[in-house]
Amino acid sequence: MNQPKPISLYRARLGEGPVYDERNGLLYWLDIEMGRIIVYNENNGKEEYIDLKRRDYISSMCLSETGRLVATLRYGFYWVEADGSATPIAEILERRQDIRFNDGKCDARGRYWAGTMDLNETRAIGALYVLEGSALRPVLHNVTISNGIAWSLDNKTMYYIDSPTKMVKAFRFDLEKGQLGGSWIAVDMRHEEGIPDGMTIDSEGMLWVAVYGGGKVVRYDPSSGEKLEEIKLPVSYTTSVVFGGADMKTLYITTAGREEKEEAGRLFAVELPYKGVPLYRYREKL
Repeated sequence: MNQPKPISLYRARLGEGPVYDERNGLLYWLDIEMGRIIVYNENNGKEEYIDLKRRDYISSMCLSETGRLVATLRYGFYWVEADGSATPIAEILERRQDIRFNDGKCDARGRYWAGTMDLNETRAIGALYVLEGSALRPVLHNVTISNGIAWSLDNKTMYYIDSPTKMVKAFRFDLEKGQLGGSWIAVDMRHEEGIPDGMTIDSEGMLWVAVYGGGKVVRYDPSSGEKLEEIKLPVSYTTSVVFGGADMKTLYITTAGREEKEEAGRLFAVELPYKGVPLYRYREKL
């Protein structure tokens, strides 16, 4: 197995939310606490930055079908322009000082799923929401740190992480209605060092989970919960993952600059024998 290499010059305080644009060969990722989008160009290795004009968290993003950027800021979902301006699409009503949005992703119908978290990371005061067009509704309550989301290849199962549980939960998923059904534990990570963070799925239906505090990314079979293999990084705080590259065999890994290591907070890449699947895009009108 190849070893991950840091490819970014930028060092994030809290790197997160990687999104691959397969149409243009661009890798977007976020520095949540700085309110910054970093755009890495695969074709020439250059980086560009989009800084929010308003001081705010930016915790996840998706591309729309037309190529626009849509992101979660502290209390809602926004269009984000190249100059850093942000226009609200929908916001939550409860604006507590101790919560913010965290990870999110779009489903195959173009709905944007994202959840909130307790800034103290101890209380179940967050929730999972879904944005359908411009309509926002809560789906799950009593969440502590809403995190990684992925869907099975047949879109009949949604995988979801509430980080402190140290599990990947699976829900029966109704794609047409955008509703969750019965749930079960797909992966139990309570024996692992660190906590599960961001997540993606490959073309074989296997899950790739970034382990925050564990310094690794782990590949799991969600049908059995079996650990298949792991990729170690030279830093401890791995945060999220996404597949990219012309052949979708490059795994991009974001990290947090939470330690005194020169590579901490950088974007890593590793070439794998496995192939990813493109991310779904947000649809403004469903």
